[in-house]
Amino acid sequence: MSPGAGSYLIVDGVGKGDPNGKGALLARALERTGADVRLIASDAMPADLLGFQSHDLVILQNVPADAVSEESQHALAAHVRDMGGGLIMVGGPYSFGSGGWAGTPIEPMLPVRLDLAERLVERRTAIVLVLDGSGSMSSPVGGSFKSQQEIANAAAAAAARSLGSTDLVGVIRFSSSATWVRELGPNDDTDATTEAIQSISSGGGTNIPPALVMAGDALRDVKAAVKHIIVLSDGRSSGEAVLPELCQRLADEGINVSTISVGDAADTQTMFAMAQRGGGVHYPVTNPNVLPRVFVRAVRLVRDPLIKEGEFIPVALPTGSPALTGLEEIRPLEGLVLTRFREEPTVTNALATPEGEPVLSHWSAGLGRVAAFTSDASTWAAPWLRWSGYDVFWSQLARLTARPPAGRGFELTTDIETGRLRIRLSAFDSQGEPIDGLLTPAVVYAPDGTKVNITLEQVAPGEYAGSAPAMQSGNYIAVIKPRNGTKALPPVLGGATQASSIEYRALRSNTALLERIATVTGGKVLAFDSVSAADLYNRERIEPRLAESSLWRVLLVLSIITMLLDVATRRIAWDRYLMFRRPALAQASERSAHQTLGLLRRATAKRKTPKRSAAQVESDAKQLAIEARRRRQEARLREVQSNNEQEDANTAQQPEPSEEPESGLLAAKRRARERFEQDR
Repeated sequence: MSPGAGSYLIVDGVGKGDPNGKGALLARALERTGADVRLIASDAMPADLLGFQSHDLVILQNVPADAVSEESQHALAAHVRDMGGGLIMVGGPYSFGSGGWAGTPIEPMLPVRLDLAERLVERRTAIVLVLDGSGSMSSPVGGSFKSQQEIANAAAAAAARSLGSTDLVGVIRFSSSATWVRELGPNDDTDATTEAIQSISSGGGTNIPPALVMAGDALRDVKAAVKHIIVLSDGRSSGEAVLPELCQRLADEGINVSTISVGDAADTQTMFAMAQRGGGVHYPVTNPNVLPRVFVRAVRLVRDPLIKEGEFIPVALPTGSPALTGLEEIRPLEGLVLTRFREEPTVTNALATPEGEPVLSHWSAGLGRVAAFTSDASTWAAPWLRWSGYDVFWSQLARLTARPPAGRGFELTTDIETGRLRIRLSAFDSQGEPIDGLLTPAVVYAPDGTKVNITLEQVAPGEYAGSAPAMQSGNYIAVIKPRNGTKALPPVLGGATQASSIEYRALRSNTALLERIATVTGGKVLAFDSVSAADLYNRERIEPRLAESSLWRVLLVLSIITMLLDVATRRIAWDRYLMFRRPALAQASERSAHQTLGLLRRATAKRKTPKRSAAQVESDAKQLAIEARRRRQEARLREVQSNNEQEDANTAQQPEPSEEPESGLLAAKRRARERFEQDR
């Protein structure tokens, strides 16, 4: 990669990126001078170096700090400092100090100071931050390794840093009780304030009323134009019923109350009522990750805008700034944001108010250049819109600040192989001749944000190479800062991605393996440009092949399964199964079976019984009667013989019978014998 082709990116905080809004006036002026301009809203800003790399100049037009993510701020600072990109901050009610840019990564790069001296502004704002330190604040935040307490502390510290040194700030922690973390006083030591806020830990219940009383008592006797309390909580407070009335009393005393409710478990209804009765604003935050931006916004809206409105004629300072070349008569402006001149001798102060307040300053920041225009390009610059020097001024300032188009003879290639980032830089001059003897220091940014400094070595005419460890998964960005002797050349940026899976890391073609596969399988190797001519889908020259496979194993298994099923079916009593599961069906089946069986028997009897005459039937009947009488006689004879044998056995064992009368049993036997003898 190499620097962009004269592209300007305007981040529009006036018209929110509307091409027909007031924010587009500056874009159209630059386009009329032949520039390639892109107009976007603040929420569309790139979040990494690669996103900014294609733009030689970034213009922040009335953009507040809370509208730009922290990632975008760091990326923009690195784009200017390390990549040589240009930056212009244009004023407005939400820019510079009034936009909360103090304490951000962009502030040290600005050619003006955002903290104002005592002579410029009195202590206007007194703010007490009332932070929840209950046990529920220790809950982890999704998508982060931090707790709600850690994010809330970081947000409060960022808000404190956005205040001026002349402002008053105090911090109260509350849980079951309330204590001062930093007593109300001048914000002249932001490091101490940040350290005190970061020491807040979680534990205990939630009890807001005592903390509000403490904050009100501290602010009541303070001399400040604005007195404000900002309450942050993620739960339901004890004594919640008295909170709206307490905020009402504070508002009557000139102390306003704003609230920030964090998470789904927060008492949003009470927090909203507190802000409404306290004359402040309620900020519901469901995602704690955006809390820092919300907190800074709350402080920015509380604080009096550090602006000065009224018509004045800018004074051109005798510094010979190229931005004012050819502008003999400068039209008046109608307002600006208050800032201070820097004392560094490298700053060029081009315009100022008659009272000595900065209007236009510019300087070098790292490898890039930064300009600050404290008025705006639309509302306060209304007299300039009818001035022929409007387009000329902005065109000259943009070309002065933007990254120069030189250095486009550099070509950088990067790739990752065997855990190392391979970097190769090709350098050629405007005639295409290689540039030798360059010093080529480079910085490699790892996915976790760490930096590795390396130096590329010359390996061929105009060729420089080097490597750096690349064991982590993610994006690696390499920034090359070539120098030709003592002259710094425009930096070059490149990047490569280390895949998370090993199989995606080797992306080179294995030609030898492909040729071997084609040889073994009887195929051929085709070039990409001859694939269509190979006639791959023509099967005329392909010989048919016969493949045989034995089926006896499959058939054997199927026969065994069939036999088992047949045996099982024969052994299963289906009628009993049906009797238990469906009795009605079983009974109907049984009746049908009986009927069928009866019909079969009758049909069989009819077929087997021959027709006989009446005489034959009568003869058969007589014969049957004789046989029946004979069988009865034989049965009686057997019975009598059996009785006689038993009786003889009994007589032999007993004494001689007496002359007593015959028993009934013997008499019966005797009578039966006599009848038998008669029948014979």
